[in-house]
Order: sequence, then structure tokens, then C-alpha cells
Amino acid sequence: MKLKPYPEYNDSKVEWIKEIPINWNIRKIRYLLEDHKQGFYTNQDYVDNGVKLIRITDIDDNGNVSIVNSPSVDISNAEKASFEVNNGDFLFARSGTIGRFGLVIEDFDAIFASYLIRFRFTKIINPKFIKYALLSKYFKEGLISSLHGGANQNIHAENIKEQKIIFPQNSAIQEKIVNYLDKKTSKIDLTIEKDTRLIELLKEKRTALINHVVTKGLDSTVKMKDSGVEWIGEIPEDWNNIKLKFLVNITSGEYIKNDDLSSNGRYEVFGGNGFLGRADLYNVDDYALIVGRVGAKCGNVRLTTGKKWVSDNALVLKTDQNYFYMLYLLQNLNLNNLANKNAQPLITSTQVKNSIVILPPKEIQEQLIQYLNKELSKIELIIEKIKIKVNLLEEYKKSLIHHVVTGKVDVREVAV
Repeated sequence: MKLKPYPEYNDSKVEWIKEIPINWNIRKIRYLLEDHKQGFYTNQDYVDNGVKLIRITDIDDNGNVSIVNSPSVDISNAEKASFEVNNGDFLFARSGTIGRFGLVIEDFDAIFASYLIRFRFTKIINPKFIKYALLSKYFKEGLISSLHGGANQNIHAENIKEQKIIFPQNSAIQEKIVNYLDKKTSKIDLTIEKDTRLIELLKEKRTALINHVVTKGLDSTVKMKDSGVEWIGEIPEDWNNIKLKFLVNITSGEYIKNDDLSSNGRYEVFGGNGFLGRADLYNVDDYALIVGRVGAKCGNVRLTTGKKWVSDNALVLKTDQNYFYMLYLLQNLNLNNLANKNAQPLITSTQVKNSIVILPPKEIQEQLIQYLNKELSKIELIIEKIKIKVNLLEEYKKSLIHHVVTGKVDVREVAV
């Protein structure tokens, strides 16, 4: 069913908003607030029994707040009274993703951290209507423009207070809009959740397929033997286990200055977490395997050819074996599991060298490569199609919210 506009509109007197329905208002947030406050700062260790501390990471992309994973802090009764959150409070992130916020919709026994700002609105607008307004394109674009193009700047209370909210005067209409968006976005989110889970299952299938092929092969009738490696079990009789140090030569990448990176550089630059940018320098030519050495994604593996720059946060592997097969062997090792558990995860060349892989005869390797290339391409194609669908659903949800909370479409009598 195609949504229709409201019967009558007035000029909003705001160029980028243009018309709004009759009996709708536009107000700066500062005129809709009871108060605002910056969060609680502490450098003390977390405690087992204390008051929950809501952080930026406890707020999701849909404006929801959860204290399931929040740590606890020791705090005085006076501090708790000052920094506690109430049902209906909004918590805005001062840094990170522009416009990230959460609406508290439960009676949490919790306070909020220093990188959040608490906003308490007057009762003339339904809190859930405000939530959808804050999720809308018009609010986020306005907030970004107030930072004068500085996408990485900290956001201050004044930036938020200067933004406008469009809303119907009638609270019953606000509620109808909220009910419509709740139901409609819930359906969209459920579909996105199912599709996202399907992507994860396909990735698990991809991992399982690589593992089976590079440790068992394709011939289920071949005679097997004990690999001597507990987590691998049996392998084909003419396959052998071997440490990577006998198959590859490992060197570290080299430091590159930020000044050497440019968007129009001739060669790709890779670091510990993957692609970094481009530069007019290269330190790797021809085939090479690049393994992330530092960072959350350390252990990621990619096969490159031609001229590239590899930074000192990655390892460069050269081999006389088939590079395509070695790529699958390294992916199967899940090298990220070797990383230490520090704030900055790290793997070493020694750890990689001492990893054990199963190596089939070279003539078998080519058969396995062809099989994996074909089957994995099918899986990747399905994943890409699902990702496109998810992106379209996300864009549709954003567009729907924007059009509904700005009064471009009338949903008062629409059944969902």
C-alpha cells in the first residue's frame, strides 16, 4: 500500500524542511529539555557489586540501551542521585559515530559514563517519537553540519541542543506514528536479523568446507592414517603434517608514514587489519601472502600479486608451494586464535612458523584448489546477494522513518 501525504501543509519557514502538516511544530531541542548533564568519570577499577555503568558500547545502532554487559562501579549515594538514569532519558555519545544515542525504556539501577550526555525532555513529546526523530536522516545530517565537516570531532551538548525536531502537537497522533513505526521497523529488523544469521551460517559453512577439504581431501574411499595432531584426527595416507616454517619464508612489513598515504597512490597499502590506503611506494612484488600481525583482526590472510606496500603491522609470507593452496591452509588455521589477550592483540612470526598444516601431494593440491574455488564462489555469491538485500532493507527503514517523522506521509489510519 502506497503511503499518502497529509491533507494540508504549511510552510515551515525552514528551507531544508519546506512544508510540514498543519498542526505540526518545529522546535530546537534546547526548548524541549528539562535538563542535560555530562556523565560520571572514574579511573577506579570496576567492582563486582556496585552500580551499573552505561557506556557507549552499551548503546546499539537502533537507539536501544542495555546494561547486560555493563560493568559496575563503586559510587556514593550523592553521586548516584546525580548521575542515575530514568525511564525516558536519552544518552548521547560525545565521540565515535555521529549521532549515536540510546533511549532508556526501563527502570535501570544504573548511572552513565563520562563520554555520554544525558538529556531529559519535557513531556510534550512522546519519548519514542523523539527516538525516531533522532534516528531520522534530517537530524543526523543537521548534527554533522553543525560540526563543520569534522566527522571525528567530539559532540557537545550545544551541538545537539541547536538541532530541530519536527512533531505533531497532538499527543494521540504522536502515539499513532510511534505504533506504526514500532510495528513496521520490528518487521524489517526481524528480516534483517534472519538474513544476518544466514550470512553467519554461510560463513560457518565456508570455514567447515575449507577445513574438510584441506585435511581430508575429496575422496571418501581413500585409506586414512592418524595425523598425529589431535584436533585434525585422520588424514589420507599419502598426506603429511608439517610445520609452516618448512614451507614459507616470513618477514615483517615496513613502517610507512601517514604523509606517504594518498587516495590516488599507485599501489595498495596493507596493515594489520587489512587495507590501509594507497601510496606511490611498494615493498612487495609478485605473489605474496599477507598476514595481519597487530590489531583486532590480526591473523587475517590475503593473497596478493603485483606491487604492494605491507606495513610493519603485518607479516609477508613467501613460498615455493602453490600460493592458492597455501591461502586455504592459512585460512583454515584461524591464526587470530594465536593472538595474546592484551588490549592490542598480537601474533608473532614464530607462532605462525610453528603452526602445523596438512600437506597433500602437489598433484592433489590443484584438484582441491579447483574444487574450493568453485564451491566457495557459490557461497560468496549467495552471501553478497543477502548483503545487498540487508543494505536495501536498512536504507528502506531509514527512508521510512524520515518520511513519517517529518510528516511527508500520513500513517494515522494505516494498518500494519
